[in-house]
Amino acid sequence: MTCRDHDLTATSGVEPLNPAHRARLTRDSGLGKAYLSDLSRGGEPMRQDQRPSPAERARTMAYGIAPALLSVAQVGSSEVTAHATDSHGRPVLLVPDRGLLDGFDGTSAVLTLTDLSPIPQADRVRGRAWLDGWLTVVPEHERNQAACLVADLHPRPELLELGTGWTLLRLDVCFGQVHDIWGCAYVEPEDYLASAPDPFVDVEHDLLTHLDTHHPDEIVGLCTRLGERTRAWALTARLIGISRHGLWIRLGGRGSRFDLHLQFPTPVSDLDELQRAFRHLVAGHLDGTARYVR
Repeated sequence: MTCRDHDLTATSGVEPLNPAHRARLTRDSGLGKAYLSDLSRGGEPMRQDQRPSPAERARTMAYGIAPALLSVAQVGSSEVTAHATDSHGRPVLLVPDRGLLDGFDGTSAVLTLTDLSPIPQADRVRGRAWLDGWLTVVPEHERNQAACLVADLHPRPELLELGTGWTLLRLDVCFGQVHDIWGCAYVEPEDYLASAPDPFVDVEHDLLTHLDTHHPDEIVGLCTRLGERTRAWALTARLIGISRHGLWIRLGGRGSRFDLHLQFPTPVSDLDELQRAFRHLVAGHLDGTARYVR
């Protein structure tokens, strides 16, 4: 399956990048003039183990939270009603029986996933992933298991109408691309299958909402201690992302803004570790913390 180039601002997932941008997809670079730096110590680079791999980022977007658009070769595109990912990393998609897939079982397709911050703001898009693969109808003997998988995330009434108006499709991923606040990169199928989503993907919405509602002063306080550039914009700070690696904070407004990543001392794996890491940052232990700014 051939690789497609995509634009983060495209809604259809099929618009090509211009030539200047296309070269950036050969490496996990930053968006625009993104750079890695330590704001308090002047330029200490972030190690690879301190940031999620492209495959992990793609698996996180494919988990089932991000809105999805399915594009089938020679047919067209349609929004996916609900989706989840099985243990092999294959997206399972709930779609209407009629229309997009008539007569096209076993064809090539692209699943476009749009990662949105749950915090209301002018631009909620944090990134997109595109998964190229082969699309098939979930066999009848696997339908109940696949339906339960989707229902765990999306208990929709349409799942009770499988075979009588609705169907479940499965995408075997052959290739991927990711373009997000970490950068742009290709995702090889073996890396995708070997990776796991971020452990907080299914609770990130609640965590961000809680921190944005009840702890905005702590987020502002963090930014006031990170040098002149962030101090000037501290009152505009909004937390837009949480992962096992750290916090993403957006500063500024529509006309001028930048995103800041505060690294945890070590990656965390559960809520207790996350709480301790957050308190560590809030307490002012920021020396040596790698920060990614664009």
